Amino acid sequence: MSAFSKGSHSGKGEKSAPSRQDKNNDQKDGKKDGKKAKGSILNADLSSLGKSKKTGRLTPPDQWSLSVDLLPKSVAAINKDRQIAKIMGFVTVGVLVLCFIAGLVANQFVVAARGETDDARLQQTTLTARKAEFKEIQDVLVTSYDINVARVAALYGEVNWLAVTDQLNSSLPEGAKYTSLQLTEYQPGGGTSGSSSTSSDASVWGGNGVIQVSFTVSSPNFISAQQFINNFAGVNGFVTGDLSSVTGGQDSGYTYTGTIALKLDGNTTERSDNSGGTSKTLRGMVTTLRNQLSAAADGSGSSSSSSSSSSSSSN
Repeated sequence: MSAFSKGSHSGKGEKSAPSRQDKNNDQKDGKKDGKKAKGSILNADLSSLGKSKKTGRLTPPDQWSLSVDLLPKSVAAINKDRQIAKIMGFVTVGVLVLCFIAGLVANQFVVAARGETDDARLQQTTLTARKAEFKEIQDVLVTSYDINVARVAALYGEVNWLAVTDQLNSSLPEGAKYTSLQLTEYQPGGGTSGSSSTSSDASVWGGNGVIQVSFTVSSPNFISAQQFINNFAGVNGFVTGDLSSVTGGQDSGYTYTGTIALKLDGNTTERSDNSGGTSKTLRGMVTTLRNQLSAAADGSGSSSSSSSSSSSSSN
């Protein structure tokens, strides 16, 4: 049995040995055929297609992937350049479309601006025509304004001589009376005001006042110069006073001769104060002219001078 077994075993071995050799020869022939068919998909060995390298199991057909690049590199580069050129063409067309749209929008703005300009010109022409219809009214208004300016120029420095003389009379010392009283107003530009006119030189205005009062007063009592001038300190606009001489004696009485300088403040007429009316411009003009008059009277302004005087005497 052992020999039979061995024999049978050796028989099997002899049969298996040729079969293994045949398999090896087939694999070698397959490798040679594969080398010859390399680079051709028609001659490729598809026996292992769909098998996993790790497990050796078949993969489902839906997961198979076949990719073969048969295009030369030069053709691929040309195709890439063509794609880039196509994209650049689209970009250029898009830029041109945007420029066209922007041009249309700008043109609409220009048309709208021209329309507004035409409307403004038409409105200006209409207003000019209507203004011509009211030219007479405009001329009246201009003339009225000129009249108001002339009124201000004539009345801004009008002095209330009656109020001034009343204050001077009330300021006399007890028992004294005026034997001569002359009121003179400084006016630039050669204008005069008052009941009579007289010339005056610059020395008259040494007291820096617009109104100059020259007086001669007789009194039975002797009064010091300082006390005599202090009596007039309460007169509106009082600036300064001066006694040039005191003559006489106790038997014949005393005679006082001097001058007093007054400002316009509180000594103008109501008509002068209201000459500017309700116009802020004209009221400002009144103030400016009065300031200029005061500056010219005290020597800080340059102007020619004239004088007007009003004389009165008290018995």
